[in-house]
Amino acid sequence: CVYCNTTPDKKTDLITYNPQEIKSFFDATRVSWLILLTGGEPFLYPRFLEVAKELTKENHITITTNLSHKNVYDFADNIKPEKVLSISASFHRDELEKHNLIQEFINKALYLKNKGFEIFVNFVAYPPFLNQIAKDIEMFQKNGFESIVYGYRGYYHGKIYPENYTVSELEFLKRNS
Repeated sequence: CVYCNTTPDKKTDLITYNPQEIKSFFDATRVSWLILLTGGEPFLYPRFLEVAKELTKENHITITTNLSHKNVYDFADNIKPEKVLSISASFHRDELEKHNLIQEFINKALYLKNKGFEIFVNFVAYPPFLNQIAKDIEMFQKNGFESIVYGYRGYYHGKIYPENYTVSELEFLKRNS
């Protein structure tokens, strides 16, 4: 999306190590971990499902995802919900609309929720999207989801954010964060 800072060609440790080696690293500490899996998009990493399955044998995970990958369904079917503290589903309306995928996002979120996962929807308060975010929060509330709005950090039309949010925009952020 236009407001995300990602480098898709960056190499990751998930490519270098196999899932059992990653699990062994955490197991060697002899404590139970809460591991945040984020990305970019964690479901795009090679062998992500295998890594999640191994990590949740002895640890808990939390995930930030945009629910764009088909493996979301396999994840829901194969990972124990009690081992996943939360799933933060990033809703990027502009990107989803471009590809006619809004309903697919909702379907995946509902599938996870119905499988017992704690899932909430998050939004980035990118200045041109603020009016639509309020409507989207309402749409997700009707589907039984809680939402959170994160302030945008960066430049838009020559202004730096979050410093240039208006008072009413800051109040909106405060009510929804």
